[in-house]
Amino acid sequence: VAGDDPRRVPFLPVRDHLLLEPRPEAGSQGIVLRLEERPVHEGKPYRSALSDSPYSGPLRRSTFATMRVRTIGVLAECTVGERRVAIVPEGVRRLGRGGLAFIVETGAGEGARLADSAYSDAGATVADRSDVLDKADILVCVNRPPAEDLKRLRADQVIMGLLNPQSDPALFDELGASGVVAIS
Repeated sequence: VAGDDPRRVPFLPVRDHLLLEPRPEAGSQGIVLRLEERPVHEGKPYRSALSDSPYSGPLRRSTFATMRVRTIGVLAECTVGERRVAIVPEGVRRLGRGGLAFIVETGAGEGARLADSAYSDAGATVADRSDVLDKADILVCVNRPPAEDLKRLRADQVIMGLLNPQSDPALFDELGASGVVAIS
């Protein structure tokens, strides 16, 4: 990805490093997830809205990585009493207009009183957990799935949710070493 491309579109910074932006290389089939480190602060003291610690000085290096996103998988929650779902049918409908495909685990919306048919009507494929884990480029969840599910993820797959990596740092080190991107 070119660093100073004049055709660049607006992006959403997350903790100054992760940029989510539509890019031409995604074609008509979705978005590109890009991880970038760059000198954005030019040595001026800076206090992030997301952190209390001041940052002064540019970042050490620039790194670019891109990933074509075609399919988003929505996992059912395994936490007892959890009633939320990561994406509701209306979200599937809206994001699906941009060319993204969704695969939703059977029963993912039950706690929120959202039937599988609502996801199907919105354009998603409803499938079992194994298919969702195997076929999705990005997996979304509310809470961290069981460790055995996380260990099944393949390189270049992304999982997003409240993953609580502090509770099992060794597991998340293993995920990172295997090429899985975990965003918590």
